[in-house]
Amino acid sequence: MLSAAGPDMICKFDPAKLMFEFTEGERMCGVPQVLRITGSCRARGFATAINDFGTGYAGLRLLAEPEPDMLKLDMALIRGAALCSV
Repeated sequence: MLSAAGPDMICKFDPAKLMFEFTEGERMCGVPQVLRITGSCRARGFATAINDFGTGYAGLRLLAEPEPDMLKLDMALIRGAALCSV
């Protein structure tokens, strides 16, 4: 549990209930920086996610290296999948 104390209150919350997302659709500064950010989040107990995967710049490298806890696919990749007969 993390706690933050202010002059009038103490706030406690479970870091597992907070997820940091980054989107593949945005041009990133570089995978090394993403790795530092996601590593720092994990060290504090937060989850990470890639949002809109499949729309952007980094592709499979972004999926393989930071190893996000959750992957959110872009709607364009799955739209109509339920109608597919394959």
